[in-house]
Amino acid sequence: LVLIAGINVISTVTTIIADKKQEIAVLKTIGAKSSSIRRLFSYRVGMVGIFSIVAGQILGVLLSWIVENQSLYRLKGDVYFIDTLKMSITLPNLAVIFIVASLLVFLCIMIPLKRIEKMQIINILRNQN
Repeated sequence: LVLIAGINVISTVTTIIADKKQEIAVLKTIGAKSSSIRRLFSYRVGMVGIFSIVAGQILGVLLSWIVENQSLYRLKGDVYFIDTLKMSITLPNLAVIFIVASLLVFLCIMIPLKRIEKMQIINILRNQN
């Protein structure tokens, strides 16, 4: 699931770059370096990514707790070989998931940001509508 989310991050950043290409061209024209523009986009998308990871972990823990402690539906032990679902969430597991997901998100952010250096600002400004 995290890999699919990473692919979505790549497409989102690519779309943001395509939508903001005129602003990027103006920034480059007034002297902004490509590295500072990349940093700006990576912080912006990175903060959303970190927030999403934390919200996903909180939601996952909450849903796991609800499934374990709910009394509306019980498993049939003779069919499924288990009667209850047990939850075992530890802080090290959550930390590893957070770190791996964060690294994947930031790697997926950097892939489309390399296109900023290759942008032809003259052509972008010339075709401005």
